[in-house]
Amino acid sequence: MKMIENMATMFGMLCCEWPGENGASNVRLALVVFSSTVQTVFDFRESGALHMNATAVRDSILRAQDLWPCMGGTTGLGPALRECYEHIFTEENGMRRRSQKRIVVVTDGKANEGERPIPIARKLHRERHVDIHPVGVGTGVHLRQLHIMQRQRTAGR
Repeated sequence: MKMIENMATMFGMLCCEWPGENGASNVRLALVVFSSTVQTVFDFRESGALHMNATAVRDSILRAQDLWPCMGGTTGLGPALRECYEHIFTEENGMRRRSQKRIVVVTDGKANEGERPIPIARKLHRERHVDIHPVGVGTGVHLRQLHIMQRQRTAGR
């Protein structure tokens, strides 16, 4: 549980460092968890256009942790990015066209379930203008895959 608290604090600080439209610090937050299955815990519509500070972002994530399924098994990184592409980063779901868009992916980086993550990361960059910030956790993190996924930001535009 301490790891989740630390990550929630980190996300809160990161979200507030990235200004929104016109320099405003409003943040729309979505939370997708994945393993061999993918689940959207909450999306932009549910977090709304709240003017969230670091504490509010942290608290939103911590309140939602009871909704997360106990994940284990494989790493469906490709399907998780596909969920973000098809259901999270859409205007119908509250994505603002001219806002900065980011995904922080916390993973062991060993995608071994479903579609390959690099092509969908490329689509997120090219078509939705989403920057991906991968964070490797655990032992044996597949750094090469995480670096390639992150570099799509410069390769895809």
